Amino acid sequence: MLAYGVQRWIEIDLTMPGVLIVGPSGWGKSTAAASAVGTLAVLYPDVRVWVMDGKGDPAFRFLHDVPGARYYPYRAALDGLRELNQILQDRMAGTIPLPPFCFGWLDELMGLLLLLPKKEQEEVKGMVTSILLQGRAMGVQLLLSVQRPDASMFASGGAARESLNHTLVLGPMSASMASMVGDMDTAQLMPIPAGTVGAGHLLTAGNNLRAVQVPMVRDWKKLEKALIHAVTN
Repeated sequence: MLAYGVQRWIEIDLTMPGVLIVGPSGWGKSTAAASAVGTLAVLYPDVRVWVMDGKGDPAFRFLHDVPGARYYPYRAALDGLRELNQILQDRMAGTIPLPPFCFGWLDELMGLLLLLPKKEQEEVKGMVTSILLQGRAMGVQLLLSVQRPDASMFASGGAARESLNHTLVLGPMSASMASMVGDMDTAQLMPIPAGTVGAGHLLTAGNNLRAVQVPMVRDWKKLEKALIHAVTN
């Protein structure tokens, strides 16, 4: 991507509301999300992270046997989301204190929805929408990853989508996908070389579009250690 003008580091503030990572399998969604959440855990040692794994990704194997980990695979991801949403509701009601910062990483939202009956699908959509729209002031945030974005992921469609502060699209972006992600001029899209894992576009605040290359993870053990601390503290 250096040939297309990617020349400097771009910082993403994960304490701002709503992060969405989009891309087909094999383009580095899980790596990008793990790197972002791991960095958050290093910068904010007191952050509490919930990992909700909608498809049982083998990448999370290192969390399987960690005692007390806030890790929820497959259908159990619904329980993790309920816990996070309850913290939001309790903080809004003033029954529990605001600190610490609570962060949910919901991997493969659409995969989770497909596992659940209609009633629980709507419950998930409602909780995701509630956290996206109301979580910032209460110190509760959410990172979502999907293979393909769709307004049906949210209970209120456009309102929830517009609350996403950062949208990272990995791999080639079609005009139809661009319209689902946000308002953008598709003429601004850079060509993505085939097989360039981690290459894509970052949309910030709904209108600032930039070509990006997600950096490689150089020390997975260090990243895993940071994530284990974040889901157990």
